[in-house]
Amino acid sequence: MNVSGARRPITNHYDMATGDDARRKRQPFGDPTRTPRLTLSSPAESDPREVDGVWWPWTGNLTAEVHDLIAALTYRLGPTAWIRFDWNQLSLDQRRVDASDDVHVTGPASDQPADVMELAGTNGQRMSLLVLSHDTPADVANAAMRRVVVGGAAAPEPSR
Repeated sequence: MNVSGARRPITNHYDMATGDDARRKRQPFGDPTRTPRLTLSSPAESDPREVDGVWWPWTGNLTAEVHDLIAALTYRLGPTAWIRFDWNQLSLDQRRVDASDDVHVTGPASDQPADVMELAGTNGQRMSLLVLSHDTPADVANAAMRRVVVGGAAAPEPSR
């Protein structure tokens, strides 16, 4: 109730997004709501890498975290045009990236490893991220992140 005693209507954020507010849902997204566990290699073109970074999601529902990932990658990719990945069943059954987000989300390319996410910006810039399972032990995840940044190595050994 407000000061006058009248009840305020209950609305959710989606209902409140009209006009200019609805356009704000598109990229660039706002600051991440939860800081992504993400490590990127330096973008040196003379050092070709199999993956450009490592993403270690907080949960098994990757689509719930993808907006935060996109927001964190905007400085390297610009607005994201598409994402290709072998999405797990939880991600497919849960929240999806909306068409209004201007991001085309698909399954993997035929030659794409299951644990690698490929992203492309609207400017043509591309990036590949090794995606660790959310329940990867911290020491294994940190070692994988170091290998990508320091050694330019590809996927870590799948030991867990």
